[in-house]
Amino acid sequence: MFRTISILALAVLGTAVLQPLAAQIVRGQVADSATGAPVGTGFVVLLSEDGEEVARGLTNDRGRFSLEAPRAGRYRLRSERIGYGVWISSPFQLDAGQTLEYSATVVALPIILESIEVQAETRCRLGPDQSESTALVWEEARKALAAASWSASQRMYRQKLTRYIRNLDLSRRRVESEQTATSAGLYSNPFSSVEAAELAELGYVVEQYDGRWYRAPDANVLLDETFHATHCFRAVRSGDHT
Repeated sequence: MFRTISILALAVLGTAVLQPLAAQIVRGQVADSATGAPVGTGFVVLLSEDGEEVARGLTNDRGRFSLEAPRAGRYRLRSERIGYGVWISSPFQLDAGQTLEYSATVVALPIILESIEVQAETRCRLGPDQSESTALVWEEARKALAAASWSASQRMYRQKLTRYIRNLDLSRRRVESEQTATSAGLYSNPFSSVEAAELAELGYVVEQYDGRWYRAPDANVLLDETFHATHCFRAVRSGDHT
């Protein structure tokens, strides 16, 4: 009798484990409000009812997206794409195991800058939040940087990476010796920057025992608050562009 009960219990438990759990999914397409054409690659973010981000992904070249919610509940969608205004949907209910189809239409955002006249004794008077035109341009740049940072973290791209170590002559014009190493794989980011906090503290050019090192920022650094706290942005009209 004990053996029979044990086998039955295991069978019941096995059945419970094998049953798949249904996910809550919202999917759809992002289109241009004027033309109806898909807007192409851009971010779509799933927000909880209190505005917290719970999932995000890139649309494909047809503007399609698919996001999985962690649980049933009320959500919103937010669309972020270069050249378009940020769009946020009305709240909608997503039930357990439901797949919801949602169409989003976004409005093209023309980048028109008014003339700027700056008078200041120091080089740092205008920040991204102090100049409307600078903030507008920076918001478009931020979208591109956020997409680059997120894509790298997802290991989406197979890359072939070749590293060069070169010794130059004193004129720095002739290569005296060179070593190369090539590798391939799904990299999170083939070139990563020093942490933003360290760059803010020690700078971007440092003297080491083996020479002077120039340390460039990556997308994550450019998006970090420490970078904004130590750098100023100003929109400058190019002389050869209208």
